[in-house]
Amino acid sequence: MKPMRKSSIILFLMLGLSQVHLLGNENPLKKLYRNGKVKFVKEFVISDKTLSEGLYFENPNSHAIDADGNVYVCDGEANHIKKFNAEGKFIETIGRSGAGPGEFGLPDFIEVSKDRLVLWEWGNRRISVLNLEGKFIKGFRFSGANELPMEIRGLPGGQIIIEIEKTDFSNQKYPQECRIDLYSSDMEFIKTIYSRKLYRAKPIMKPRVHVPQPFNPMVHWDVSPEGKVVIGFSEKYEIEVFDPHDGKLLSFSHKYTPVQVNNKDKEDHFSKFWVKEFKADGSTRIRTGAPDYIANNTEFPKFKPAYNSIIIDSEENIWIHPYMENRNEENRYFDVFDREGQFINHVRILGEVGFPFFKAKIYKNYLWQIETDEEGFHTVAKYRISD
Repeated sequence: MKPMRKSSIILFLMLGLSQVHLLGNENPLKKLYRNGKVKFVKEFVISDKTLSEGLYFENPNSHAIDADGNVYVCDGEANHIKKFNAEGKFIETIGRSGAGPGEFGLPDFIEVSKDRLVLWEWGNRRISVLNLEGKFIKGFRFSGANELPMEIRGLPGGQIIIEIEKTDFSNQKYPQECRIDLYSSDMEFIKTIYSRKLYRAKPIMKPRVHVPQPFNPMVHWDVSPEGKVVIGFSEKYEIEVFDPHDGKLLSFSHKYTPVQVNNKDKEDHFSKFWVKEFKADGSTRIRTGAPDYIANNTEFPKFKPAYNSIIIDSEENIWIHPYMENRNEENRYFDVFDREGQFINHVRILGEVGFPFFKAKIYKNYLWQIETDEEGFHTVAKYRISD
């Protein structure tokens, strides 16, 4: 047999050691997924109970975390942002009620993009850009009610991804268009990354409202820590991964069994509605259940879409929450794919917390989400992802 040259032996050993090193040092979250189960262990909470005297959460609806671990909580009804350090200690409030620079009107969601805060305000139809100390930098106003932001994500370099929904009242089949747009850090439009026509809500004129259409396919997306945009349209179990500037990098799909919409699903949907009624004596009461104009304009498809959520973890793995035939177990499982779209496992969630997560964000292997405890106090909870 022909002897191996010394350089070939060295190369062979280097490759072998490299493979052993990679296999022996697999990312910790990926190891958990391969075992098929994870637990979310509560580390601490930020709540009314931990705030300074006289301060409380009125309606926290979004949160963001900067590179130093500081937590920014968008408190919609208070019209300001509450800032906390990485240990959950209150630092300051940012902003106040109003329409001027540094003033907020019904702020709805917030994001950190490098060294800036990006905030959408429903009341002012405006995106406000501030530095991390809360100094106002720029405002970008949306004047039309038929084109509004639905979500914001920051990229590592400071650019901003915004999901825009545009309603076309003349299009009965696809009234909405979802766009994923790329903006500069100064809110200058760069390009549309993705767009899709969909039927999320039915516009009616009497009263003038958009009636939600449950279980229709939606656009779900998230941004990875390295800045890739992962987008899925849930009509099928298909996912696409984009570079914000260079376009689509890859796509992947997964087998699934469509789940039928049953009567319990319909009852649960209508039970979420409530109407405030005014009585002759001037008092009010809350009546639960969908009013006629909602019930009569709601259409249920035969089958649910393939999934209802996409989240990217801090190791670039992709979490997808599928619908399941076993409704009792549905919120106890999610599918995980690696950054290349390779299926890792169907993972069971142990403990008290399960899907759906409310505007959850994963930062450095921790899951953060907004909750309401048994006493009705609002909290921002930090969970360690564990075995």
